[in-house]
Amino acid sequence: MTDGKVFAAMGSPTKAPKVERVSPPGTAGVIRLRIQLPSDYAVGDNITLVYSDSDDGKTQKRLIATSNVRLGWAATLGTSRVIDQREATCVVEGGRLTRKLSPQKFDPDKPVFEF
Repeated sequence: MTDGKVFAAMGSPTKAPKVERVSPPGTAGVIRLRIQLPSDYAVGDNITLVYSDSDDGKTQKRLIATSNVRLGWAATLGTSRVIDQREATCVVEGGRLTRKLSPQKFDPDKPVFEF
């Protein structure tokens, strides 16, 4: 979580998303990311976000992704859609991250999920 670099692994995007590390007061040890997609990104465009973890900055230890993406296979990219505010909560059920309908309104200054 030191550099926030963004890399295009597929295609030729004209602009890269911005990644910002957000650490609200009183959340020591918790790291939150705010990802802002480019202004020319449209609902329905394909995208997969991948977080790459490395202890030494050279070797990937683990990847966390929004789809099971394979380099060079466009069909494995995720598909974007508008998410109703009632669906903007995620929970872990049976070891899987799943969406949960919630009557709460989504607060963009709070994380959608934490792990």
